[in-house]
Amino acid sequence: MRHTRIGIFLYLTALNLLFLNIPGLSPQLSLFSGMLIILIGLSALITMSTSSLLCRPFGFDLSEDQKRFVAQSGEIKAFVVKDMLLPLLWATFFYALFRTYYIYSSSVWYIFQSFSTAISNAVLKNTPHPQTLGQSAIGIQISMVFVCYYAGLMVCLKKQDKLWAITGAVSVPLMTVVWLFMLQYFRSIIIFFISDGDPQPFDLQIFLLLANLFPVILISHKIKPNISSKKMGRFEAFVLLLLLLSAFSINVVYKFSIPHAKNQKIVFCDKGAMWTKPYYGKHFGQNSSGMFGILPEYLKLKGYQTELTNNLITSSILKDAGVVVVFNPRYDFTDEEQTAIYSFIENGGALLVAGDHTDVAGIMKPINRLVKPFNIALNFDTALPISSGWDNSLEKRNHYINRDLYNDYDTSIWVGASLNISPPAMPVITGKRGWADMGNYFNSKRAFLGDYKRDGKEIMGDIVLVAESNYGKGKVLVFGDTSTFQNVSIPLNYLFIDNIFKWLQSDSNRLFQKTMLIIFLVISVFATVAMIKKSASPAYIAAGILVLGIGTYACDSLWSKFFIYNDHVLIGTTKNESLMITDSSKDFHIKESTEVISQNIVEGKNSMGAVEYKFALIDAYHYGRFSRFGPKDNSLWGLSLNLMRNGYIPLFIKEFTDEILAKGDLLFIVSPTKKLSSENISRIEHFMDNGGRVIWSVGWEDIDASASGLEQLGFQVDAVPLGPGKVDTKLGSVEFVEAWPVIYNMDSANSVSGQNNTMHNGNIEIDNTLNVLAKKFDYPVIVTKQNGKGKITVIGDSQFFLSKNIETYEKYKLENIAFFKNLIQRGLK
Repeated sequence: MRHTRIGIFLYLTALNLLFLNIPGLSPQLSLFSGMLIILIGLSALITMSTSSLLCRPFGFDLSEDQKRFVAQSGEIKAFVVKDMLLPLLWATFFYALFRTYYIYSSSVWYIFQSFSTAISNAVLKNTPHPQTLGQSAIGIQISMVFVCYYAGLMVCLKKQDKLWAITGAVSVPLMTVVWLFMLQYFRSIIIFFISDGDPQPFDLQIFLLLANLFPVILISHKIKPNISSKKMGRFEAFVLLLLLLSAFSINVVYKFSIPHAKNQKIVFCDKGAMWTKPYYGKHFGQNSSGMFGILPEYLKLKGYQTELTNNLITSSILKDAGVVVVFNPRYDFTDEEQTAIYSFIENGGALLVAGDHTDVAGIMKPINRLVKPFNIALNFDTALPISSGWDNSLEKRNHYINRDLYNDYDTSIWVGASLNISPPAMPVITGKRGWADMGNYFNSKRAFLGDYKRDGKEIMGDIVLVAESNYGKGKVLVFGDTSTFQNVSIPLNYLFIDNIFKWLQSDSNRLFQKTMLIIFLVISVFATVAMIKKSASPAYIAAGILVLGIGTYACDSLWSKFFIYNDHVLIGTTKNESLMITDSSKDFHIKESTEVISQNIVEGKNSMGAVEYKFALIDAYHYGRFSRFGPKDNSLWGLSLNLMRNGYIPLFIKEFTDEILAKGDLLFIVSPTKKLSSENISRIEHFMDNGGRVIWSVGWEDIDASASGLEQLGFQVDAVPLGPGKVDTKLGSVEFVEAWPVIYNMDSANSVSGQNNTMHNGNIEIDNTLNVLAKKFDYPVIVTKQNGKGKITVIGDSQFFLSKNIETYEKYKLENIAFFKNLIQRGLK
């Protein structure tokens, strides 16, 4: 029947949406659309089955048209149950199994990637626009939904009808070939109407979905599935239980197993990479952030022992090490060094290697020579996303380092090289919606970058960005991009870095995981054969799908709720008590003027000497009005950079708990848009009681989310616009973007703290723990208050810490940089 054939295709479309197989759609939209289709279909089925009951219980007589409708509804329902439902349930079951193997088995990934590149090369080789397409670009996941549907038909059909299912399965690759040819015409038509458009295969996969509709329609009216009415017995229940246990076990192994970190020394090999940090020198903005120098300091604060060496790597240097790190080596390791490294890995050590695009600075030869035994190599290309950035474009495969990432940006992978891998190497992160732009050695002025235009040899889809390989008892992890480990990335991706080094330091390997995968394969095959032989009913197959879904996917939410936090303790060390704030002076003067500070900054003088880094926490939990990405005007890139210059490693925190706050020395709250609860204000007070220092910047125009919290701490921001401009302060001259008065109300604070001080009117009289650092038009705009062993500083300007007011790539404000240095080093003491 026509309606049910449409229903079949809608269900298969919904399956593609639920598994996020259609590129270009956000995960939220894809999931919502798939669920909506399923719910509409279920509603229609329920309506059909109850249509005759809608009138009769109330004593109404049915008209002839209504009787016809009821009769037709019954026929449609019977057709749906008998001819449509069971094959679709089998299709769902088979596809869930396929996805499990695809997610956990690199062998399946290799098979489909090789097949995709081979068929696209063969079909499009002599066309006007030859292309090499990976499995995501060629739509393998969409095609597999239809293959699984025809496999479901094979199970349900009588012997004489099985040829139809075989014919349908053969039609799937044929439809892919047809779609590949049609890409040329679709592209030309779209470019004709949209001259500046350049449609990619990802954008046109909806036509692949439609192409597979025709065989489904042709075959669906030729067949009649053989439906069983058997009920579930003990054997069937046992098979389902076995399937559930195996699916759950493989998730326990891959997701719940927390590697035991050995916490050994990490050796950073300096082979010409820039292990520099942000510092006060002659240059600011672009290229002033250093490269990798903050990473060893971060790991020290996490409890690791780190060593940066430019000596020859010997077995004695690696004796107590757990990980060897190599970033952008400009010259080769000697044979003796490589032998020492290989022996170290074979005996259980780990190697982390990261390179960059297009053989920049001649790094390809040293890296490829070092990692050759692991079947991994850097390609001479640039891995580029189809859209701007890799958001919703990465495939983070099931690996420990990929756990608990909120989005693709949390990897901080940007522009690097793709990796050429072969077994036993395994992909860890791939650029699902990306392509590899071939480099050009004649383009020396731009680091050998290519032309950013695709040709037929440059692969699109599923390019490998991070790969893993086992070697003896040890492991190797290779990144085609160093952005993840650069100084300015750490504030954003420190949880990812935690995962990387915890996994590298652990004694876990893939042998047990592979064994569990084989066991799951055997059990799932046994369960499938058992269900087929027992002619399982629709209800039983539906139960199997539910069991498989619970065992394979439901663990994620359980893990997120109960295990993420315990595994991601922010910092492994306690706060240094010698750094607690004890200064409570009412009024102090900075001897060093702004002019002297500025001069020292320009001359590169840094009075800090040897730096002992601490953590500065930046509140991202309350959704402040700032961007976390890049040196944009509205980002906190300049704030992060200047914190590093002053001996702090900034971290954007996405949880607001006592345990996390206790690990920081500074806490920045920048113009929050989510209201701070009384519980979180109490956490802030506890943080200050233990010596923490809080810097809260907000203007009156953004006060809604801050008002009650500041009031609980005794502060208000008044509705008197003071505008932009420079202000002379006790810490030097500073420029505001949009200043507002800050008032301290003792009555409000006393109601919380129980103190018995006289009221402060905001301008004249203050107690001995309060200090007005800056005024504009005689209104206080920066006020600091002693609180326990710590302090709180309130700045009446929502945009005070934005990069445009401190430092971006192109411009900077030297006086504000100097003021910030004074504020951190002296004003908060």
